[in-house]
Amino acid sequence: MSLPVELSGRAKGDMVRNAVWWADHHSVLAAIEWEEVVTRQLKQIGFAPESYPFFQTTVDYPVQMREALVGKGRRKYRAVFRTEDARILIVRIFSGEQGESTTELELEI
Repeated sequence: MSLPVELSGRAKGDMVRNAVWWADHHSVLAAIEWEEVVTRQLKQIGFAPESYPFFQTTVDYPVQMREALVGKGRRKYRAVFRTEDARILIVRIFSGEQGESTTELELEI
C-alpha cells in the first residue's frame, strides 16, 4: 500500500518554475512531459519512503527529511520530503543548477 503524496505550496511553485524553465529552454511539449514524468516519480515515493536517503544539509531541522532524485535526462532535481500524518509531504523540488545552496534552502517545516 502506498502513502499519499502531497506537494507543499512551495513545492507546487517549484514545479511551475521548473516547467517554465523547460518550456523556455526546450518546448512547451517538453515542459508537459517533464511535469508528467516528475509527477509519476513523486507518487512512487509513497511506496517505500524509508528507502530514500536522508537529505544532507548543515541546517539542523527538527524533522527528518529525505530526498529523491527526479526528472528526465541528465537534468535531475532533488525532491525533499518528509513523512507526516500517514502521508508524504514534498517540501521542495530544486536543481543544484538553479543556484540554491542546501545550507540556505528554505524548507517548510
